[in-house]
Amino acid sequence: MTLTIDLPPQWEEAARRLASAQGKTVQELAVQWLERFLEEATEDAEDARIALQRWEALQRGDDSTVDLEAFFAELTDEGSETAADAV
Repeated sequence: MTLTIDLPPQWEEAARRLASAQGKTVQELAVQWLERFLEEATEDAEDARIALQRWEALQRGDDSTVDLEAFFAELTDEGSETAADAV
């Protein structure tokens, strides 16, 4: 596949300087950036898919949420009991 990227002159110069500093060609640098972008985009899409599944499960009533204050209170209570049991 061939991909052509038209950059503003200042970006092209910055890319050339960076590639030179890294001992790479601009093409190698562009491929590296594209690989990183696609990896992150894939991870973001997976995160969005999981979040949507959880949201839909909540809406159907197949899952539930926990009140944050109650959660921390329960953690504190369990921690106190554990500390008291250790004495």
